[in-house]
Amino acid sequence: VLVIDPAEYMDVEESIYNPIRVELSAPLQKQYNEFESDMFIEIEASGGDIEAPNVAVLKGKLAQFCNGAVYDAEKNVHEIHDLKLDVLKELAETATQPFLLAFSYRHDWTRIKRTLGSKAVLFGDDPTILERWNAGEIPFLCAHPASIGHGLSLQHGSNQVLWFGSTYNLEHFLQFNERVGGVRQAQSGYNRPLVCHSIVV
Repeated sequence: VLVIDPAEYMDVEESIYNPIRVELSAPLQKQYNEFESDMFIEIEASGGDIEAPNVAVLKGKLAQFCNGAVYDAEKNVHEIHDLKLDVLKELAETATQPFLLAFSYRHDWTRIKRTLGSKAVLFGDDPTILERWNAGEIPFLCAHPASIGHGLSLQHGSNQVLWFGSTYNLEHFLQFNERVGGVRQAQSGYNRPLVCHSIVV
């Protein structure tokens, strides 16, 4: 395999990775641990039960739990906590640049939109969205990594990526980051690195 490293041919700033760590409360940690071991939890607030029929499903549901809400078998959403949303509120109040925000589940987007209001825009069919993003007019451009992971150059709008939820898919992680990554920044004459923030429970 022949691999060409762009950093050997142009001045590419080294990426900065910033994990934003969030601690579960003791009751939430207990509930998470029970879910992990029993593959079943009861959500007292909503009166619902969540069951994972196998470990592959459990992996996804534990990731949802960390994000703050979990689907049941009928695709009903059971909200558990707002820890990551609280981080988003703080970032929205203090940010000096827009964020390209990656989310994992549909209920993530629903809760992000409810929290950030008009500051959050879902990448979609709006033909002006790239122009608005590149002009710095969208504080949080939100998308699932699979939807904009290839072919888009978004480096004019920002160099900041924010992962609301984690992903096990390395291609999604690398390609989503590269929409505003160091190579694209250098190609466009910006002397700035990719800054990748991840909200991690």
